[in-house]
Amino acid sequence: MIRSNVSYTLSANVEDGVLLGTANLNFGGNALSNTLTGNAGNNVLDGLGGTDTLIGGAGDDIYYINGQNDIVIEAAGEGRDV
Repeated sequence: MIRSNVSYTLSANVEDGVLLGTANLNFGGNALSNTLTGNAGNNVLDGLGGTDTLIGGAGDDIYYINGQNDIVIEAAGEGRDV
């Protein structure tokens, strides 16, 4: 698992990652099935290949859905998300 406080794209053999802090950051996955978790800022989460789980945070997040089995998890009241 990667924990990052800067925009990041997972390397080929890493499946999961968490964004830290409150900055507006982008998080990219890879060909594996990834779980990407946003932070309190406005995030862009893109799992790329595989069956991905994208988990938003408190900010206004953007999710890229690349497959019919991708999952988005967003709690009520956690920003305006698309």
